[in-house]
Amino acid sequence: MKNIIITGATGMVGAIVLKHCLESNEIDKITSFVREPTGIKHPKLNEIIVKNFLDYSDHLNEFQNVRAVYFCIGVYTGAVPDTKFKEITVDYTCKFADALKHKTIQS
Repeated sequence: MKNIIITGATGMVGAIVLKHCLESNEIDKITSFVREPTGIKHPKLNEIIVKNFLDYSDHLNEFQNVRAVYFCIGVYTGAVPDTKFKEITVDYTCKFADALKHKTIQS
C-alpha cells in the first residue's frame, strides 16, 4: 500500500500533483492538507482542512505509514509582505518537517 501526503493541493502546483496522484494506480491513499476544500471527492482522498500550518499537533496520526510527501505550499515573491512570505515559505515548511520527523521517530 502506498500512502502519500500532499500539502497545498488548491494551489497551481499542488493541484497538478493531486490530479496525477488520484490517477495513479500505484497510490492507495492520499492525505491532503489544505486551507480550503478542493471540492474533489475521490475514494482514496482524505482531505484535511488545516487552519494553522504552524501546528500539526492535531494531525500527527496522518503521518503514519506515509511513503512520499509532496510539499506544495508556497507564495509568489511580492504577493504578500516579507514577514508573511518568510512564514509561508520557511516557517510552514519547517513545522511540517518537524511533524513528519516527529511521527517518523515515534513510528
